[in-house]
Amino acid sequence: MIGETENPLTEVALALSMAFFSLMVLMLFAITNAPQNAAAQSAHIKSAASAEKTDTKPAYLIFYKGAYYDEKLQPVSPDSPATDQPLLLAVMPELNVGAMMQAMRTLSHPEPEVVTLTQDWIDALEKMGAGK
Repeated sequence: MIGETENPLTEVALALSMAFFSLMVLMLFAITNAPQNAAAQSAHIKSAASAEKTDTKPAYLIFYKGAYYDEKLQPVSPDSPATDQPLLLAVMPELNVGAMMQAMRTLSHPEPEVVTLTQDWIDALEKMGAGK
């Protein structure tokens, strides 16, 4: 039986306060041991992201069955897109990460953005017999 001095809610309150204190100690430890240039790195990332928001039209490149195609489904070289504009590299949805990374390494573009092909694009590529 529980007496008047033994309340189960007291135990719950004690456990919650210990958890809060532990989180507070961890946060203080994380704040005091943060790298000195963390603020400079975040500022650099923000300025790079704002610089990318230009009105330049991106170049499109399709990677399908080991070959590269432009938006008109014509075979092209992976070195053909200009590096001064954004590049969207479209790949098959089921393409594994290793093949996707290899396709990105083959490009001469410094930072291609990878997107997946829609079923309409896949049907058009199969219809024209691409990648055979």
